[in-house]
Amino acid sequence: MKIRIAHNISYLIDEKTSGQNDFAEIFGIKQGSVSSYASGRVKPKLDLIVQIAEYFKISLDDLITGDLQKDSYLAKEPSAIYKVSNQLNETIDNLTEKIKLQQQLLQAKDNNIKALEETVQILKSTNQALTGKAAS
Repeated sequence: MKIRIAHNISYLIDEKTSGQNDFAEIFGIKQGSVSSYASGRVKPKLDLIVQIAEYFKISLDDLITGDLQKDSYLAKEPSAIYKVSNQLNETIDNLTEKIKLQQQLLQAKDNNIKALEETVQILKSTNQALTGKAAS
């Protein structure tokens, strides 16, 4: 089993943070320590390894022995899910807006039908009144 934590930390720094300073700030460590971990000169302590795994939502085994870059592990992580979720939310919002417009159109159509029915009743009444006067 090959220990690949330096490679994986380097990958996480490059792909999931704004650089070594950002990584150092996230975990409350010095930038020099981050550089040492990423280069493999120094191995991080276990508590930091656990924090890194929890923060990036990866298993300890994957962080220590996996190849995050090769396995595209992070493609399966929540950020991809959030992107799809956001797209779905946009689609739902668009469909909701379309439904509201359709409901407004249906309501307007119903109002037009009621107005036409009322007009027909008025015309019938007027016709009856006119034909009744004509017959008298």
